[in-house]
Amino acid sequence: MIFIPGSNQEIELPQGLVKNRLKFYAIDNSFSINFRADRIDIECINVLGKPVMSCEDFCEKAKSIVAAIEQTHVRKANRLAFVTTYRNFQLSEPEKDQVYSKIFSKLTEISEVPPIEWNHRTCRRYSRTFNSKTEIFNNVYNLGRVFGVNTKNRQAHNFFELGLDINTNPENIGVRFSTPDFNGFLSEVSAWNQELLNNVNGILK
Repeated sequence: MIFIPGSNQEIELPQGLVKNRLKFYAIDNSFSINFRADRIDIECINVLGKPVMSCEDFCEKAKSIVAAIEQTHVRKANRLAFVTTYRNFQLSEPEKDQVYSKIFSKLTEISEVPPIEWNHRTCRRYSRTFNSKTEIFNNVYNLGRVFGVNTKNRQAHNFFELGLDINTNPENIGVRFSTPDFNGFLSEVSAWNQELLNNVNGILK
């Protein structure tokens, strides 16, 4: 994969100033590496008509990117995170309403006027082990029904969107993660992500 240098903008707090930061991206915008003031974001976006990259393949690619960065910039980190987004366009209207009913069953209004758009966010904490380290992780589910209209053709879009976010406890600010920890995290996190996904799939059935 060939990367092109560019820039991305970041708001610097507390002044609120917009700063240009270094970015490398694939020519089809399917992959990017964003260098920010206090973190590095490695992102993969599925491009229509191209094969979808699996979580496992992404993690292996991320390992090679981290290794390349570490050749000239050896630094430790205080947080690790893995974020994924899934969209489901296949459910029928009754099935969409049924999912909402499972989550918000105590709201009597749902039987009278089912909503066309909603969002439900949950965060649970548990300990996870990687590279012989045990850390407390936030395990975030963000499930919602999205409704929107394409401004060009006025076509309505109505789908489910699921966001999963696995990240180390932000209260622990100790700079403690090095390259072996990055690799250990990336070796385990796709299985953790699948575990969270399996939990949500039960609601969509």
